[in-house]
Amino acid sequence: MPPAPPLTWNNYLEVAAEGHADDMNNRSYFSHYSKDGRNMEDRIVLAGYIFKGYRSFTVGENIAFGQESIAEVMDGWFKSPGHCRNLMNPEFKEVGVARSGTYWVQDFGGRESFTPAEQRMIKNGRMIIKRYKGSEE
Repeated sequence: MPPAPPLTWNNYLEVAAEGHADDMNNRSYFSHYSKDGRNMEDRIVLAGYIFKGYRSFTVGENIAFGQESIAEVMDGWFKSPGHCRNLMNPEFKEVGVARSGTYWVQDFGGRESFTPAEQRMIKNGRMIIKRYKGSEE
């Protein structure tokens, strides 16, 4: 995959990643879907990473199980085409990562603000935009 710009840390994404890693570890399962039926977007938004007020909103998630170190996890994710696509996706601007036992979760987000001109159009009712793109690996 071609290089992507660096990511910045986001505490909301960390909270989402930590909650899912803890849940998988405590309830002994491995999935992008929580036992209560929530998906990646549900968990990320519930953690506070919201899309309201942004022109675009993109989220993604990598999960791993059994690795003992971050180097081992990252090596596996970079060798997996789907995980690598998430890692190198230029639409992702922010990241949060967590580990619970040997469960690893990496949540990604990308939000782009509206321009001042777009904000005026929205306030006047001339523009309505809602987009979502998500990726799980």
